[in-house]
Amino acid sequence: GGATNVAFRLLDPSSAAPLTVGTAVAGTLDAGRETAIYRFHGTVGQSLQFDGLDPNRASITRIIGPGGNQVLVVTTSDDSSVVLLETADYFLFVEGNGNGATPYTFQLLDVAAFPLLAFGTPQSGSLSSGQTAGFRFQGTAGQKLVYDVLSLSARADVRLFGPQGSQVFGANAVWDSNLISLGAT
Repeated sequence: GGATNVAFRLLDPSSAAPLTVGTAVAGTLDAGRETAIYRFHGTVGQSLQFDGLDPNRASITRIIGPGGNQVLVVTTSDDSSVVLLETADYFLFVEGNGNGATPYTFQLLDVAAFPLLAFGTPQSGSLSSGQTAGFRFQGTAGQKLVYDVLSLSARADVRLFGPQGSQVFGANAVWDSNLISLGAT
């Protein structure tokens, strides 16, 4: 076989850039497989929403817990949520998966800061490409819900996450949903 070219570096996560939850972050990974590391403090039970702000990028994002365990993996163009199991410092890795420079933009949102949604009350607003609007509501296990579209001028996605961060419902926001049954509160 032929020779394999390898290039790598060792990173010290204690020098990671601080990440403020709720603030958008933008950067560029200069080398195709380069990793940028951010650090934030989380609390036990805190529900966080990863919001990939640029739907055209495909770098990988991982959140690593204090013991080195991986608590979330998502592409930087996606949205996902996680509930933290410990009060500690966490690391967020943005990892390139190509051969050239990879720009990225994301934010990590605290779900507790989302406005409380009242059932039956219409919501409206405007979203830029890649932007997320988050809401929360009080529900009970076994409760049935319907996502009801009132108007929409362009394609968008809607997702409902349970209290432990797992996706309960997801669809193109153009269509009303069937019955959505809540499994946990």
